[in-house]
Amino acid sequence: MLAALTVPLVVHARGVIVLMITLAIGELVVIALGRWRSVTGGTDGLAGIPAVRPFWGLPALADDQARYLYALVVVATLVGAVLVLLRTRAGLVLRAGRDDETRLRASGHRVALHLSGAHIAAGAIAGAAGSLLVVAQQYISPADFGFDTSALLLLGVVIGGTASVGGALVGAALVIAVRDWLFGVLPGHAPLVLGALFVATVYLLPTGVNRARGRLRPPGAPALQPDQPALHEQATVAELHR
Repeated sequence: MLAALTVPLVVHARGVIVLMITLAIGELVVIALGRWRSVTGGTDGLAGIPAVRPFWGLPALADDQARYLYALVVVATLVGAVLVLLRTRAGLVLRAGRDDETRLRASGHRVALHLSGAHIAAGAIAGAAGSLLVVAQQYISPADFGFDTSALLLLGVVIGGTASVGGALVGAALVIAVRDWLFGVLPGHAPLVLGALFVATVYLLPTGVNRARGRLRPPGAPALQPDQPALHEQATVAELHR
């Protein structure tokens, strides 16, 4: 619902502006939820949430193993659905828009409509992730969705790359693992180290690990030509018009 309401604010922006808008929306929502005590419990959150039943008639997820398996199945289902969607015509339109939006718009495609659908779908996935958080810890607070969480997710995407679902998942896993390890080794300094890691990643791997790995060619491999990215963009749009 929130993603659908914020479509007019996001769909016409591009690049860093989208990042700034979405981060601002997230912070505003967190502040509003923190003050809506009658529903959210304020900054203290809601504790003692009953165990969730995955389906009607099934027993509740009463132990850690059951909750973990439930979360694993839901995540695998969502990732599989996203991968399948990216292989459809809608996914091809999104990739073509990423590579050459001007040409895609000139060919008659409604780019804003497809971006709106992608934004709403991303909001639905984020909502499902939030519900899994409730299932896992039986507690929820607006603080769980603050700027720190957004920064960690952004760092994971920057490390893994924006053009690969698998890369984003690997990047997020690496960030969470490093964060948890740093909290034990450098108590109180983990956010500072993660911030330095973020800055270093932006400068050293501006296109993510996957794209950077592609630049490491084996001995004797032909050098990349300057026009190869443009050829790739043309191929994506041409595939859409088949």
